[in-house]
Amino acid sequence: MSNTAVELGMPYLDAVDDPVAKQFVAAVQANNHLLSEDLARYKDQLVILDGNPANLSSPRILFCGKDTLASQEFSFEHRPSAKPLPCVFSTRYQSITSSGYLNSIHNNQIIIEYIECDDAVLGQHFPVSYVRAVAPITNGHGAWFIGVYSFRHRPAQYPKASSGAERLRPGRNQENTNLHMPYLPAVFSKPARQHNMLYTPT
Repeated sequence: MSNTAVELGMPYLDAVDDPVAKQFVAAVQANNHLLSEDLARYKDQLVILDGNPANLSSPRILFCGKDTLASQEFSFEHRPSAKPLPCVFSTRYQSITSSGYLNSIHNNQIIIEYIECDDAVLGQHFPVSYVRAVAPITNGHGAWFIGVYSFRHRPAQYPKASSGAERLRPGRNQENTNLHMPYLPAVFSKPARQHNMLYTPT
């Protein structure tokens, strides 16, 4: 397993079968990044971080929804308040994930990226790999937060090829040329932007 963060771009969501990811991103865009009832519907699936630009290298976790990947992978407990959760992440993991937070807040845009790390938890060999949507969110009064929805890569489902008369004719190229077919995370191809981050704790 490599230690990397790969920005995938918004079109990636068209290739995965995860309705929450698509709905969350659409709700952020529709409400111009403002906290709203539409976004509140996804609180159980989100991790909310402090969006203070001065702390984006390792933003504080303010809230972790009970149905998040973080709750399942890192055993975080659901917290109904904004009291910060203790940090359990390794220095390497924090370094790998920090660029997504920085780009999201500084450019006021949603970042879709693939995260892979072989030692995400302090003092443990704890490999993780997942895709996440990182979205800047504001209360409209100057305070900024980062909403993160993480999920396993699930390719969209497409009908199988027809048989009989529609079967592949001899001599035809079997390569799938449908541009809308699902693709694996960009680490297996040529990503638009890739950060190979191997950090030494300081």
